[in-house]
Amino acid sequence: MVNPTNTHSILALSNQHLFDKTYENNSSQLQQFIELAKGSIAAAQFDSYKNQYVGFDSHDLGSPENWFSCLNKIKELLLNLKQKTIQINFVDPLYTLVPKALFEEERLETYLKFNHAIDRPKDYDLLFDKVENLQLVIVYAVPKEIKNFFDQESILAKWHHFSKPLLEAASLRNTKEQLFQVHIQKNRFDALLVKGGKLQFFNSFNYETVDDFVYYLLYVMEQLKLDRESDSIELVGEFEEQSALYELLFKYIRHLKIGVRPKAVNFSTIFSKIPSHYYFNLFNQHLCE
Repeated sequence: MVNPTNTHSILALSNQHLFDKTYENNSSQLQQFIELAKGSIAAAQFDSYKNQYVGFDSHDLGSPENWFSCLNKIKELLLNLKQKTIQINFVDPLYTLVPKALFEEERLETYLKFNHAIDRPKDYDLLFDKVENLQLVIVYAVPKEIKNFFDQESILAKWHHFSKPLLEAASLRNTKEQLFQVHIQKNRFDALLVKGGKLQFFNSFNYETVDDFVYYLLYVMEQLKLDRESDSIELVGEFEEQSALYELLFKYIRHLKIGVRPKAVNFSTIFSKIPSHYYFNLFNQHLCE
């Protein structure tokens, strides 16, 4: 059994604050992008005029059992926002993908129930995102208690599912190449395969140890008929290159590539403190505008 203790970097799990001091007097004019998960919150401040990320915050919320148990901490963190208009990237496995040609807005609950058991659907607001380049729609659910908090605090929140920036970024890649990308976060990962500009596979997996992670990933590759000797994997997200997870992957898969943050936008020099493959999803959130 591989020791799972060094799976992730401490940087990804600790509280962190970075901000370009040249924006101290006009921070309220910046766009605020937030990635909201049960166990963590990450935020990025974006100057749309200069097309540049200028600030970053991350907060570890521990391991709450449900959204309700971490709501007070979310309130404490978000009430300090100077921006009253924000964009939220909501991280939750209660979602499904629907081909755009088959999508009907009045059937949101039906789509979700096809893949998920929802005991109390009235406790959720059902939302959807379109990914035009891939001709699909993401249907997802946000607990009403979370969504109502923003409404009550007069915070104008624009909601997106966490999969949207991942899929939007993938759709902009070279359509002639195959992209098999794995997005790694604390105790979960997402895998996507795009060929010829079309999405072939997208799914999310929970894991507890690096052995779990590698088992699920190798199973996905087998089902997709990807060759561990010749097909490459692009890894993005919160992981260290010097970790048990990466070392075990390298043992089984010959071609591993570390992805980087988007090159179509600029990053203030403060971001040199963050590895370029970290928070890949958050830093692609500008694509959801």
